[in-house]
Amino acid sequence: MAVLGAVGMVTTWKAPAAFACDDGANNHCYAIANNHSLETGVYGQLYITCMYAPNNVNAGYFATNEVWNGSTDGLYFTEGGVFSGAANGNYYSKSWFWADQRPNGGGYHEHPGGGTPNTGTRYPVEIVWAGNNTWNIYGGNSDTLIGQSTSQPLTVTNDMDAGTEYTVPSGKGMRNVGSINELQYLATSGTWTFWGTRGGADPELGPGAYITPGYSSSNNFVTWTGPC
Repeated sequence: MAVLGAVGMVTTWKAPAAFACDDGANNHCYAIANNHSLETGVYGQLYITCMYAPNNVNAGYFATNEVWNGSTDGLYFTEGGVFSGAANGNYYSKSWFWADQRPNGGGYHEHPGGGTPNTGTRYPVEIVWAGNNTWNIYGGNSDTLIGQSTSQPLTVTNDMDAGTEYTVPSGKGMRNVGSINELQYLATSGTWTFWGTRGGADPELGPGAYITPGYSSSNNFVTWTGPC
């Protein structure tokens, strides 16, 4: 995800290994599960136990609960979920958003909107191929179409992630505990399929990460427990 803010969430999807979430703006850490199946859609049910990023727009502080899909080279991606923190130079205590990265569509763009999510509520979110180089993003408090990513070819099928991305250094007041259940992908055969053993935890994206995810292959969910 690229920075929701004046300093931007990563513009090449996931942060390069040289970035660290504990040394300032533009640096990203992740606690995620991933899946590398070929797919034409990804689905999960978001649950927020607590989520809060301090109001520091200049530093680009944010935390998310979201799903992604994109190309393994990072040139294309689409994402949807909820976040707290900086976006487009503004601060949001908690909001839905969707975003995309498109080399032929002006680079990275993010779009807050879709209502203010509540803690303790399970929300479905879905990114699915709609044809004509378009992906639809469904979510929001009412589980509706909240965005469309155009100029996104069907080759965006190689990599899926689910979990949290954050830029708040340890000890700076972030609250971030959540989970994503019922993780599924839409196989190229047209069948929704649970992640199962194809999912795996990946806590190491971004040196300085201090939240470790857990992934259940039998129950198809990812969880993470940061400060709360």
